[in-house]
Amino acid sequence: GYPKAKKYTDFREMIDKEKEIDAVLIGTPDHTHAVIAAYAMKAGKHVFVEKPMAKTIYETRFLRDLAKQTGVVTQMGNQGHNIEGTMQTVEWIQGGVIGDVREVHLWTNRPMWRQGYFDRPAGVDIPSNLNYDVWLGPAPDKPYNPEMLHFAWRGLWDYGTGAMGDMGAHTFDAPIWALNLGMPTKIQATSTPYNKDYLPQSECVTYEFPARGNMPPVKVTWSDGGIKPARPAELEPNRQLREALYIGDKGLIMHGTHGAEPQLIPERPGFVAPEKTLKRPSNIYVDFIEAIKEGRKAANDFEVSAKLTEIMLLT
Repeated sequence: GYPKAKKYTDFREMIDKEKEIDAVLIGTPDHTHAVIAAYAMKAGKHVFVEKPMAKTIYETRFLRDLAKQTGVVTQMGNQGHNIEGTMQTVEWIQGGVIGDVREVHLWTNRPMWRQGYFDRPAGVDIPSNLNYDVWLGPAPDKPYNPEMLHFAWRGLWDYGTGAMGDMGAHTFDAPIWALNLGMPTKIQATSTPYNKDYLPQSECVTYEFPARGNMPPVKVTWSDGGIKPARPAELEPNRQLREALYIGDKGLIMHGTHGAEPQLIPERPGFVAPEKTLKRPSNIYVDFIEAIKEGRKAANDFEVSAKLTEIMLLT
């Protein structure tokens, strides 16, 4: 840690006073990503914001456009965008290793916090060390309870974006990149019961994407809260199904969250991977700093991450 670092409870005061700040990292709950990022960008600060980029589609588009207007370096904290596994997945699929892909299944074991048909906890006294008004930011003014803060906020409509917002960026990124996905033409979603306070405990969402160039239409299914896709018959008994599964007409690929370690299904002894065509950037944090110093865009800048975030938030 940095015990001598100055501490602020209001980001506006910090940005206004600390003129030497070049860049800010935003790791607050989802509902304040956009307001803090926008304030920093308008002050000429480079911005690294954790995923999801914002809580709403309007905010996502606003930040994307503001990045263009201000010219600052931006990066969304989707660590898997800059790792070897994601690059390999893109190269394998675009190199035709499993042929045409018409079906993709994504899933996560989240949520690991309260979601479902629960009542919002009753209000209690605000602790003296919490600036609750700034924590709420643009969210509705509702009574404080510690069960809303820390990791718990992810499951509340007012502050979080649920399991999709937590893990969607880490799992959806590689297929969007590998399959050159734009906006879907149709979405169908089902879920367990939920209410005005909490997101559902489990959901299954199907996206239909149209043909892109020589790539056929593709159906992408997302599931969470304990729902997993069916285990493919081609997957050997000694291997577990991982968090992303691509079904091609010449084989299957699976990988973990963050695009980690793609594997072929079934295994192909002697498989020779396609030539590496993508530039391998530094990890997501170093790439951000290097982009600032070199006057270039970061690998996962807001133009890239806005599309991913919007696709996630469409549900």
